[in-house]
Amino acid sequence: MSGLNKFLRELAKRTIWLFCPNRCPYCNKLIGYHDTECDACAKKLAGSVIQKLPMGGSCIAPFEYSGAVRRAILKFKFREDISPADSLAKHIYGVTKDIAGNTDAVTNVPLSALSLEKRGYDQTRILAKKTAELLGLPFYPALKKIKQKKVQHTLDREARKENVIGCYEVPDSESIAGKRLLLIDDICTSGYTMAECRRVLLEAGARDVQCAAAAIAELEPH
Repeated sequence: MSGLNKFLRELAKRTIWLFCPNRCPYCNKLIGYHDTECDACAKKLAGSVIQKLPMGGSCIAPFEYSGAVRRAILKFKFREDISPADSLAKHIYGVTKDIAGNTDAVTNVPLSALSLEKRGYDQTRILAKKTAELLGLPFYPALKKIKQKKVQHTLDREARKENVIGCYEVPDSESIAGKRLLLIDDICTSGYTMAECRRVLLEAGARDVQCAAAAIAELEPH
């Protein structure tokens, strides 16, 4: 029965593709059924960016948050279009595959319950689950956002630092005790959100926490 279900799901996907074919999330060109972006964008955008995090550690990403990548992430994040997720996850995989052997599970920087209700989906969870699948690792939602504060990108650097303190917790610390985790977010700007999540995971008993994002943005001056 599982084989039949898999066949029917594949058939349904192919039928949908016939009427609504895939498009490159960066330039909107038509692409093949199994493609995640066009060849030109794949070559042009390939690379990696690293940003040091406050309080130690660093975040790696395949992209800078600008141009076509920025438009694709905004579409994914705010316009109820998850089509860029496969490409973004593939590129996160590309910059994290070398640490997969030293990683036990993948987790994500979560939305608050209020933001999740408004948006209907958690884009970072989608990215983390897809990346985990590519890495051959389990996904575990280790973190919970317990406070809804001001939106980070509306604040200056110092305010961002204060804004995230106490916003996250690990509901089940035993589940991550001694584990080496890969923490994934969509965009890393000042790094304070990811740094706080990393700190909370380590204090809850994680052995190590590596960090990755789809893109790294320069903090705009205020």
